[in-house]
Amino acid sequence: MKIKAIEPTPSPNTMKVILNEVLPSGARNNYTNENKEQAPMQVQEILKIEGIKGVYHVADFLAVERNAKYDWKVLLQQVRAVFGEEVVEESEEQQL
Repeated sequence: MKIKAIEPTPSPNTMKVILNEVLPSGARNNYTNENKEQAPMQVQEILKIEGIKGVYHVADFLAVERNAKYDWKVLLQQVRAVFGEEVVEESEEQQL
């Protein structure tokens, strides 16, 4: 599973992570810390990120919900890392 794009949603506490894989038609899953054992490994890793409340998986995307006091910039870097994307630290960006 790889990330194709990340888009905002109408809710400031939810981001849409579009994937390159599609669930079977009609399949959907809602994961939280209470049922994370049933989730795919990558979703389990996302749920371990401090500030993530839940992940809704449907069709070709994940709706990732955060606790409002956490910054999306930091959270999304960690989500990208779960999918094996290279994450550039802010201090490294400033040196370039």
